[in-house]
Formats: sequence, C-alpha cells, structure tokens
Amino acid sequence: MSPAHTRMRRCSLTAALLATLSASAWAVEPDSEKEKGSEPQSESVRDLPYGVTLYHYYQQEYFSALTELTAAQSLDRLPNHGADAELLRGGISLSYGMDNQARGVFEQLLEQPREGVDRDRAWFYLGKLSWRRGDTTASAEALARMAPAYNGSVADEGHYLRAVQALMAGEESKAATELQQMQLPCPFKPYYFYNLGAQRAASGRWQEAADAYAQVGALGCTDDEGRNLRDRAGVAAGFGYLAANDTVSARLAYEGVRLNGPESDRALLGYGWSYANTGDFVSALGPWETLAERDLYTASARESHLAISFAYEQLQQPARALEQYQQAASRYAAQRTAVESLSREVKEVELTSLFGLEKLSDLAWLGGADPVPQGEHAAFLAELLAADHVQLALREYRDLTQLNRELDVARERLAVLQQVDQDQRRVWEDTASGGRADALLAKRQHLALEASELRARLNKALADEDLRALATPQQLALWGRLERAEASAQRLNKPEQLQQLRLMRGLMQWQDSEQFAARRWQLQRDMQVLERLAEQSIAAEAALNDALSLRQRPVYSARIDGMLLRVDQRQDEVVQVLARAEHRLRLAALSELDSQRQLLARNEANALLAVARLYDQASAEVPR
Repeated sequence: MSPAHTRMRRCSLTAALLATLSASAWAVEPDSEKEKGSEPQSESVRDLPYGVTLYHYYQQEYFSALTELTAAQSLDRLPNHGADAELLRGGISLSYGMDNQARGVFEQLLEQPREGVDRDRAWFYLGKLSWRRGDTTASAEALARMAPAYNGSVADEGHYLRAVQALMAGEESKAATELQQMQLPCPFKPYYFYNLGAQRAASGRWQEAADAYAQVGALGCTDDEGRNLRDRAGVAAGFGYLAANDTVSARLAYEGVRLNGPESDRALLGYGWSYANTGDFVSALGPWETLAERDLYTASARESHLAISFAYEQLQQPARALEQYQQAASRYAAQRTAVESLSREVKEVELTSLFGLEKLSDLAWLGGADPVPQGEHAAFLAELLAADHVQLALREYRDLTQLNRELDVARERLAVLQQVDQDQRRVWEDTASGGRADALLAKRQHLALEASELRARLNKALADEDLRALATPQQLALWGRLERAEASAQRLNKPEQLQQLRLMRGLMQWQDSEQFAARRWQLQRDMQVLERLAEQSIAAEAALNDALSLRQRPVYSARIDGMLLRVDQRQDEVVQVLARAEHRLRLAALSELDSQRQLLARNEANALLAVARLYDQASAEVPR
C-alpha cells in the first residue's frame, strides 16, 4: 500500500473517530441553566409575598425570589401557598446546585404531606436529583412513584428521564414507549433522539445512529437551544453517515448546519472529508479553505490546515502542498505563542475582569447572559470558557461572586435600616423630651373643654327652647341690626318705623321657629362627631404614650446589629470559598491552555515533518 493511500485511510479513520467522539459523550441533557419543568404551576395568587416571589422568579431574578420566599416562610406569611412555596424553593435550590437542601425539601414534603402538595412533582424532583448524582437506580425508583396518568408541568421531562435511563440499559422499545407519551415536540424529544443516536453509535450502528440524529432537526425546535442542538446533531449525523460510507447523506447533513453556529467548524471539516473520502479533493478544498481562514481556536480549524496540505499532495501539487505545510507550521507557532501569552495573563490578571464577569447583572445558574471576555485574546477566551471542566469551575466562581455581591447589597440595606432606625429614635426622643408631647396633650385637653362647653350650651338652648340660640351666624347678625334699629327709632320717636320693625321681628321669629328643628338635628349630629373625635384623641394619646415608652427601648437596633453580624460572618466564609474557587478556575483554565499548547506543538511538529518529507522527496540525492 502506498504512503498516499495509507494517509488517505488514516484520514478516513480520523473521520470515523470524530463520529465516535461526537457520540460517546451521550446522555446529553437540556440546558441546565433553564431548568425545564421547574416553573411553578399557573394559579391565582392569594398571598402577596408569594406574588412578589413569582414576580422575581419570572423576571429570572432567582436569588431575589429565593430570598423573598424564605423571608415570607420565616414570618409565616404564606397561609394559602405553603406547599407551592416549598416546591418552588426546592426547585430553585435544585437549579442552583444545592442538591442537599433540595432533597431535604422534597423528602419532607413526601414524608409529611400537606394539603395541596403535588406529590408527583416532588417525586420527579427526587428522581432528577438522583439522576444528577449518577444514581440511576434511585432515580428510576423515584420516577416510578409518579402517577402513570400525571400530566403536570414536569410530565414530559419525567418521560424523558425514564427514556434516557432505558436507553442506557439498552431497552430501546421501552424508551420508545416513554417517547410516545411526551406531549410537546420541544425541548425534550430532540434530546431523546440525540441520545438515541449516541447509544447506537457507541455500538457501531452508524447508519441507525445517523438516522436518529437526523430526527433532531425534523422536530423543528426554533429557539437558540433547539437550533444549537440541531446543528450538533447534524454534525454527528454527518460523521455517522461517513462511517457508514454514505457520503451523499453526510453532505446533506452538513449542509443543514448553520455557518455562523457553534458547530460550523466541525461541519466544514466533515463536509470536506465527505468529498475527500471519495477522492474528490478539489471539492474538499472549498470547505477546508473556508475553515482555514478562521482563527485556530478549535481543533477543526487547526486540522483544516493539514487537511488542505494533504489534499494538494493528493492532487499531485507538491509545491502548493509544501507552501501550505509551511504556512500551517507558522500559524501553529504563532497560535502557540498567543496561548503561552494568555497563560501568563491567566496566572496574573484578576479573573472577573479577564473573563468579562463584571459586566453581567445576574451571574446565577438560572439566568443572565454568558460572559463576554474583552481584550486581545477575547475570542480565544470565549472558546476556552466553553470547555466542560472550565465551565464547571466558572459556574462555581460565578455563583460565589454573585453571592458575594448579594451580601454586599444586604449590608448596604441593613446600614440604611440602621440609619433610619436611629433617625426615628431621635425624632421620638425629640417628641418626648422637647415638649411636643406636652403641647399635643394641652391641645387635646383644650379641644375637649371646648366640646364640653358647646354641649352645655346646646343642652341649655334645648331646655329653654331658646330659638335664637340655634340661629346661624347670618341670622344672629340680622337680629343685632334689628335691635339697634329699634333702639334708634325709640330714641328718635319714630312710630311708623317702630311698626315696620315689629313686623320684621315677627318675621324673623317665625323663621327661627321654622328652622329650629333642622338646626337642632344638625347641631346634635355635629356635636356627636366632635365628641367621638374627642374620644379618639384620648385613645390616640394613650397609644402615643405607649409608643413613647416603647421607643425608649431600642427594639430594632439589636436585630439589625445581629443581622449585620450574620452577613459579615457569611461574607467572610464566602470570600474564603471564593478564593479557593478562583484558584480552581485558574487551574482549569491553565490546564485547558496547556492542552491547547501541546496540541498546537504537535500540529506544528507534524507540519514541519511533512515539510522535511517533501524536501526529501524533491531531493535528487535521496535514493528512491
């Protein structure tokens, strides 16, 4: 067998190996940061604190939701939503990775059931917890406790978990039964078919695996997660078809992958191999040269340079092949230098700014955008953060960073409360010691005295049937003018005017008589209102005295000081754990960078060896 055919076979084996690698990391789960199925069920809210909790929850402010919920539970302010609140608390705790606390919540709900508890949902969460911990047996037992006819908010995910467990046990028919019971096409069915393809690929059933991967795109999930999984499945299907020697289907699978998606590099590489495996190296150069124009952040982009050089060799163009190998070696060396520079930066620079974490408003597992690194190595840092072990370390670091920020906010709020409490105590002290309380007391006593006098005057007027006593101020003014006019007429001896004035007096007496009953009723009602206000002022005075005596003792300051102490203690603990998490994140990032450096060095060495080989082949002194 010639060296060229040996290399050709080696490249074909590389394609098959890539297919195996794409399928071996199976049992892929839906995006854990979205926690499908953990949403509270739709219902009318009867407790205000629970409504506040749901508001924060649906705004993806999960830390605030958990804080509001815990505070409301500690104050016993959820009489109508106790069971729902516990399920929600357990779900958020599970989503934050607090497995022990979440397990305690669900087990307590099941051991001490309350009215209105969704037991099926609680069993589901316990099953999911065991699944996350790798205890498949316990997970299956918990999921089996769910009612067969359950169709609540987590029903589809329950069927999905049971289906994946059946696939792991090699029971495809049982898994297919669980699939048929899923109601919605998204998001769990695509993951089922992806895992089905991975299970078949692991056993070498390449054509069947590729067909299963193809089902992912057929479901038509159009959200970001669905499109990304569809691209990933398309790449895996392509390599599966290549392994099954079905190059036409492989090309169709690769053509369905987005050129700007996260799987585009692998798709372009595989697309080129779908032509190269049939000897059409001219067509293979198109996708490979497109891929070679990209930065060498992915293994596919790095491999494309060697693949292009190999293609030119197969096309009997050794000069172009030599040039491509030299360019590849140069790019590998430059990228290796950049990786070494970035490694030094990771060792020295503060990670929050390096990874762009300080620009995120919410760093929780359940929400917020992905970090966007800045600076010279931003693109490579973004690729670095996508590595699985770096992601795990980053999530821990992000959560602790967010928790530290929340504790800073808590300290600021407590400091504000402390200042408000001090200001209120000062106002109360001014009220008590500055004479304001005495002034208020004197004013109340004066009003009570006036009310008593008015009551006495009213009672006397009613007893004497003094019509004029209940007259309006305008009527009293007219009586005054009439009496002054009568006195003047008598003094001036004006009988005609006296006669007219007597007629006026009779008219006014008739008016007072006619209006006496209405005025009496109105005055009695006003008097009753005034007396009630006087009674209320007495009660208010008693409450004021009680409040003054109470505020002489610092009721809230001790609680605020205690909470500040707790926040400081917790923050000290978080800072210590955060330092360890930062160290682990640095180690994970440096480990990944070192792996990249070694791969680049190996690629560079292969390119340089190829250059040397081509020079030897071109030398006339080398015996053939």
